[in-house]
Amino acid sequence: MRGRAVVGLLAALVVAGCGNSGNGSGGSSAPTVGTPADLLVAIPTTTPKPSWTIKLADVVHAPDLKQGILPGSVEDRAFALAYPAHPDPAGPGTSWVYSFNPRTGAILFNGVELSGSVAGCYINGPNQLTCLGRQNAAAADSHPWAWVLDSHNGKVTYNGPTDIVNGDAMSVYKVGHYPVVAVPGTGWYGIGSSGEKTWFVPGSGKASDDTFWSRDIAPQRLVVGDRPDGTYLVYSVSDGAVVVDKLTARPWVYDGGFAVPGRSASDPEGRITFYDNTGKELSHFTVGVGRGAWQVISRGALLVVQYGDPKAPDQMRWLVFDATGKKITDLPTQGEPSKTRAVIIGDKLYVSDTVGIENTAKENPWKQIDLATASILRTCADLNLRGYVASDGKTILSGIMGEAGHITENAVDPSSCQTLWSMDSRDGGVVKVNTSLVQYSDSQLNGVES
Repeated sequence: MRGRAVVGLLAALVVAGCGNSGNGSGGSSAPTVGTPADLLVAIPTTTPKPSWTIKLADVVHAPDLKQGILPGSVEDRAFALAYPAHPDPAGPGTSWVYSFNPRTGAILFNGVELSGSVAGCYINGPNQLTCLGRQNAAAADSHPWAWVLDSHNGKVTYNGPTDIVNGDAMSVYKVGHYPVVAVPGTGWYGIGSSGEKTWFVPGSGKASDDTFWSRDIAPQRLVVGDRPDGTYLVYSVSDGAVVVDKLTARPWVYDGGFAVPGRSASDPEGRITFYDNTGKELSHFTVGVGRGAWQVISRGALLVVQYGDPKAPDQMRWLVFDATGKKITDLPTQGEPSKTRAVIIGDKLYVSDTVGIENTAKENPWKQIDLATASILRTCADLNLRGYVASDGKTILSGIMGEAGHITENAVDPSSCQTLWSMDSRDGGVVKVNTSLVQYSDSQLNGVES
């Protein structure tokens, strides 16, 4: 039982190349061609030095600890969880949560002790942190436990039993600024101020976190769920409100809203209909009789779909739309959606494929496409976007794990495909937190100067 708690704890923390440390803003005020410039991060052109340092020993006064940054932030309020490097299997366990400003390195509140076995902590809206685990994982009759903190000052507002257990019968995962409880065969729940289940959306209860949601846009707000009868719905993770229900085709969610492809007898022309976050219809695009459309990107930045070329039925094209349904780019297909990786960074679309590299850590070359003009730009052979960390639209920072398990961060200029600098992060990595870069290790956090 203790081992499961430790595994869950590690999974709930930021790991290099995984986890989304999204911005705390509500989204761009106007449609953007590419990712919003104000949510990108300045990347230095030479090897950076630490702009600030936080030593774990100065924040939590206990020996032999490790730490991880909680995924996400509330604007410039970020959080870290410290836990024993070598937990006592027979002991109840203790963890600590502290808060810091990722831009300045200021400590917002020092380590708050949580007595018990913490399996994971989650940002739960703008004012709350929710931690889940067991009162004493070493005891056979240990109760599921919740710790709820005021995320502004660290005050523990609830410390008591819960009916939420992250395990086989249910799973807890992060979507945007909220944790969601998925119960297979039942549906999805929110978590309240006393660690209790709150809102409820009935459905399949399949887990669907925001791991692949772009780091360069606002946190995810809407989720697609499915019903046992084969229909789909879209609901809000903040309050469980169902925005649209009983859809016969799976909708596509992105920053600013969602789109629904028409694939029924009542829509013979196959329209794609665009909606905002409230479910208000904005516009539609007609695919054409007998021509289906498939989503290429599911990372939330823009909607990219593949459909049959109306002028050449045997050929396919890619269309890029903004959140209002306005067509931004129209270009020849860059590969089959099921075998193609496509990432939007700044005003560029980066495309690679998985042909010949399935189930390996290898990367095929990445082609660059200008979103505004559809011009094909350079192809970079060593641009590792699988480990993408951040970008300012000109330089791309990504991490790659070596044979020894160490993460090496590389800053690459995609206009020349040249590596500007590399940095070994040893027992940690670099992560984007709001609009700052933070290098983390088991014992220390460093700001990455811009």
